[in-house]
Amino acid sequence: MSRIPALAFLSAAALCATALSPSAQAGDIYLTAFGGLSLQRDQSSLRTDNSTFEAARMDFDPGFVVGGAVGYRFDNFGFGNVRVEAELSYRENSIDSGFITSQPGALFTGDNSSMAGMAVVYYDFTDISRRFVPYVGLGAGLAGVESDVYFTNGTGGRTEFGGPTDTEFAWQAIVGMAIPITERFDFTVDGRFYSTGRPDWLTVTENGNATGRFRSEFDAWHLNAGVRFKF
Repeated sequence: MSRIPALAFLSAAALCATALSPSAQAGDIYLTAFGGLSLQRDQSSLRTDNSTFEAARMDFDPGFVVGGAVGYRFDNFGFGNVRVEAELSYRENSIDSGFITSQPGALFTGDNSSMAGMAVVYYDFTDISRRFVPYVGLGAGLAGVESDVYFTNGTGGRTEFGGPTDTEFAWQAIVGMAIPITERFDFTVDGRFYSTGRPDWLTVTENGNATGRFRSEFDAWHLNAGVRFKF
């Protein structure tokens, strides 16, 4: 997996650090960890290095997402408060079925994955209830997108559909709710839509020859549960 998302995470963490002040009150700085279900959307790919039309389509099984972040909460603003986070996350989904026009009877195995480092801005609606705090968020950063998918044709040849990890811009939109457990701990649940730029993947034969380049996509829905510890 590419190191660039981790570097993006460190850069976002540095930006969060600049927001910290010696007068920060208890609870302003926090750590969070989360995990949950990843539902990758059906993926369509088109060949870009050949004038002859060739396309691939893949469906994926439900997978998983895990992540963590360091954050800072600002003072109340309007109906709630603003938070900023530096987040690092990883998601993976195994392929369920696939189709490629040049190999209509091919069988597919493998998975897709993506690691992302992001800066995320949240708004907490703290005035709604003392028992729960709804929030919305928007994040942006860099992601390493990887396809470890393989297909076999009728003669038994095995071809990789992916090649090297591709680094792309990534973003996510978040809607969730925090439930205070103690003064220091919160339980969180949220839903997210995660999307990257359009990665370029290769078809690579068993002897290492690249036979085609495809422009693809990576979009997923996430349903997460997590915990937040406030210092």
